[in-house]
Amino acid sequence: MGFGGALIWTGLARNLKEAYPEKKVLFIYRKGIKDLLSGKTNKDFVIYENNPDIDLVLPKHKYFFQKGKFNKKDWIIVDMNNHKLQYWIKDTKEKVVYKSGKHAIEWACDYFKIKNPVLKPVIRLTNKEQEKVNELLLSHNLKSKDFIVIEPNSKETFAPNNQWFWDRWQELADLLKNKNNQTLVQLGVPGASVLNGVVSLVGKTSFREAAGVIEQAKLFVGYCGGLMHSATAFDVKAVIVASGFEPLEIANYPQNFNIYKGAQCAPCGLKSPCPHGRECMKKISVQEVYNKILEVLSI
Repeated sequence: MGFGGALIWTGLARNLKEAYPEKKVLFIYRKGIKDLLSGKTNKDFVIYENNPDIDLVLPKHKYFFQKGKFNKKDWIIVDMNNHKLQYWIKDTKEKVVYKSGKHAIEWACDYFKIKNPVLKPVIRLTNKEQEKVNELLLSHNLKSKDFIVIEPNSKETFAPNNQWFWDRWQELADLLKNKNNQTLVQLGVPGASVLNGVVSLVGKTSFREAAGVIEQAKLFVGYCGGLMHSATAFDVKAVIVASGFEPLEIANYPQNFNIYKGAQCAPCGLKSPCPHGRECMKKISVQEVYNKILEVLSI
């Protein structure tokens, strides 16, 4: 699922709470055999911590033995493995086949007969996490709303074709830094490649803390993914370099500025390297992304 997928579920929970404020929300999920034996919880579920819209998250086997406690008059039960709530038709080792025509949050809300849902995820930092973010920014002399967060890396194990080209990211960073005197902050997992000339916080935050850094940014520039969903949760504008991996509308938040060219093969959903050399990404020029950033920042 990933952190992005977990944030989409928070968008559903937000709308459920608004539509049924008198009810509690329970998420249930199927736990794999390895996780059952190890006792581990899905790492993506840290997204739900401190969330006012989600009252409880349980694996199905625990819910089965306790379901008498959850009267449907008082609880809304969200089965996270129910395909009717998903924004994809099937997910194989080779590719994802997506639904089309609606945002992922809308697909889930349809099941609960919620019309015109708010397209916005939710993430709430704890006081301890907020303190860590503030200390990190202070240690790098970063002032709130005085920097851009940039994300040139994407999750290669799931969507290798989402990536734009590294030399283009570097050219974009050079233009913003040298021509417009912009401070660029790069986030990412430990070991990720780092652009020249950026303030690197790569490997220095948890995902939730990274979201907290984005909350303090004036703009997010990157791909459709977990950090983009976080930007939307905190009302931070985003310029998105969008591939043809998935339908654009699946995660097209109203406040985002998507640069999308597409191709005849889009949306491909391919998990293996593109046989066409990422034609959809080749069409996106550095100048186009640069101009959009300047437009959004009103420079």
